[in-house]
Amino acid sequence: MSHLVGTGRAIVAVPFGWPLRDPVNQPSDHANKILWIARTHAAPLSIIATEQATGETVTKELPEGPGPSIVDMPRAGCWRFALHWGDQRDEIFIRYYGKSTSP
Repeated sequence: MSHLVGTGRAIVAVPFGWPLRDPVNQPSDHANKILWIARTHAAPLSIIATEQATGETVTKELPEGPGPSIVDMPRAGCWRFALHWGDQRDEIFIRYYGKSTSP
């Protein structure tokens, strides 16, 4: 199964419904599902996502902490997710695709 490991190895992201897509080009039967698996569980999971080409920043919070989620980004690109839950921190780089770009 495809997965992404945090740079600090404290969290793993398992994307379902690959590829993750921007909302404009997302098919109606598709969702950006990510299962977050952390070494320690604490709620909430805070995400500060920064698109690497533009510097655009989006903040999300998953009140239940690591676990199943739907995380949408406003546009295609490579996003750096700075993650914080309890006393843990990590980061993951996640690619969101547009309609004309395939994984």
